[in-house]
Amino acid sequence: MSQLFLMKHGEVLVPGTQESKQIVERWRQREAVIATVRRARNPILHRRFFAMLQLAFDAWEPPLLEDGTRPAKNFKRFRREMIVLAGHYELVASMRGDVIREPKSIAYDEMAEDEFAQVCLDVAGVVLERILTNYTHAELERVVLRVLESGP
Repeated sequence: MSQLFLMKHGEVLVPGTQESKQIVERWRQREAVIATVRRARNPILHRRFFAMLQLAFDAWEPPLLEDGTRPAKNFKRFRREMIVLAGHYELVASMRGDVIREPKSIAYDEMAEDEFAQVCLDVAGVVLERILTNYTHAELERVVLRVLESGP
């Protein structure tokens, strides 16, 4: 199953990314497809959020363990913890009887754009408070934009 990013152009949906265009180009003329459609959040905000997280992740060093080794870094775990530290979580019970802070899902279909924008602001605050402590919010924004402009 493929996921496409489509944009409305007149009365027609057209591929909005190079990857989506390549998928559509593989289809035969008049080939029918079935799709589940949902409106996308602001893709620029999404890219800025992940660029900020990557910048913070690259700058962060896990603390040394008692034996002097450093545990491995994991971006997915980092992202989830940053969302929790920013205050966007639900309390859930574990089978061991513990209460766990589970980060709210930032998936397109599970979080509205205005809530996602607030998550972005709150996570930026955590990044500035805990990792990039010598940055201001404006400096962080400038660096993130520079990273996005340089591309992958």
